[in-house]
Amino acid sequence: MSKDGALTANLEDRYMETRYSRDPHNFERMNTSEIREEFLIEDLFVPDAIKLIYLHIDRMIVGSAVQPANLCSRGRSRIKG
Repeated sequence: MSKDGALTANLEDRYMETRYSRDPHNFERMNTSEIREEFLIEDLFVPDAIKLIYLHIDRMIVGSAVQPANLCSRGRSRIKG
């Protein structure tokens, strides 16, 4: 594996969760709580963290990068409004 490939794999292991999709036949039989468990992303915005989720069902990545809470509070004091 190339150096760039190793770096990419390491970043994916640290920051990315992969969610595999259900087949359409099983999805039709899911109840509300099962659908919620499958698709709800509850911990997306965590201070001082990068979070990525690759969703196979739509072939998309949902993510966030949140700075530490102490930097957020300092930033607000500079905003005039």
